[in-house]
Amino acid sequence: MPIDTTEDEPAHPNPLAQLCFLARYFHDQALELGVCIRGGIATGPMFWNQQWSRRAYQPRRTNGLPLTFGQGLVDAYSLENTTAVQPRIVLSDTVLNYIYTEQLQASPFADFGGEDLLYQYIKCDSDGVSFLDVLHPSISRSANERLKVSPGGFTVGWRKYGESTHEYLLNTCDNLINEQLANCTIDSVRSKYEWLQQYAIGHSNSHDTD
Repeated sequence: MPIDTTEDEPAHPNPLAQLCFLARYFHDQALELGVCIRGGIATGPMFWNQQWSRRAYQPRRTNGLPLTFGQGLVDAYSLENTTAVQPRIVLSDTVLNYIYTEQLQASPFADFGGEDLLYQYIKCDSDGVSFLDVLHPSISRSANERLKVSPGGFTVGWRKYGESTHEYLLNTCDNLINEQLANCTIDSVRSKYEWLQQYAIGHSNSHDTD
């Protein structure tokens, strides 16, 4: 999935960091709608016919959109469904090993254009599960982000010098947590917001000391 950064410079040749950027983008958009998401990032064989990319964006097409499939999708679903549990985006052991051994740069997911490495933006939870640290203050997020739908897919357009929405995101997250904890009576659901509250508090404190 490409990240459109042509407004400032060519897209960074780091597809995994680009995927993390997109995951973060949809995470933020969901929070705006009052929804917490969880997900999984895995690697594995996939089937995708390139002709589908050219045919997918045709409003008059009546046979439905193409559906990709493969072990990578199965593994990612399994991570989301059985491992994530909390509202977090977890990574498979294979992906983690690749990030560490290849010393992948974090840009454009974080520290855009800088030298930070992607593993610096991965947290290991108390249950041993590693997940994307999407609330980190150095994550790339801008008030001018725009989703652009194009034939066969989409991109996220943004300018790297736009104002960061990190503080706004934390406030949005805090408001959602307070609302849900005040009204939710289902223990299994409350525990997820309590987890998110502790995670957000950690970054709220770091933000206050900046």
